[in-house]
Amino acid sequence: MIKAILTPLTPARFFELLQGFKNLVGLKNLVGLLPKT
Repeated sequence: MIKAILTPLTPARFFELLQGFKNLVGLKNLVGLLPKT
């Protein structure tokens, strides 16, 4: 993970990281929307 951050940030790499971040945020939002039991 740290190694991935240290790699040169090419546009493709940046897009990949951005997508991963959006996926994490989306998952968090989905969990937040679930009814609390």
